[in-house]
Amino acid sequence: DVDDAVDLAVVITPAPTIPAIAQECGEKGVKMMIIISAGFREAGNEGRKIEDEVVRIAKDYGIRFIGPNCLGLIRPSEGINLTFGNNNASPGNLALVSQSGPICTAI
Repeated sequence: DVDDAVDLAVVITPAPTIPAIAQECGEKGVKMMIIISAGFREAGNEGRKIEDEVVRIAKDYGIRFIGPNCLGLIRPSEGINLTFGNNNASPGNLALVSQSGPICTAI
């Protein structure tokens, strides 16, 4: 339980737990989530159902999210690293968007 307002939720738990977490975030007023967890659409029909439920909950509450099954978000100029990687990028004039987490962490 968090008493204060939450700007962003970063979730790295098993896929079946994500709908309940998204529901709690919506009820709390969270408007942004990063879902790093895997086990959704890429894992077959059961994962697709879970992902569809998360999307429905997000739409119901106006939650925008990155993911699921993603590396996360890095904002070097602010010292933010919301990923499962342990490398930090240096601030600079380059933005990188990739479909591949391993490529991003390798660069």
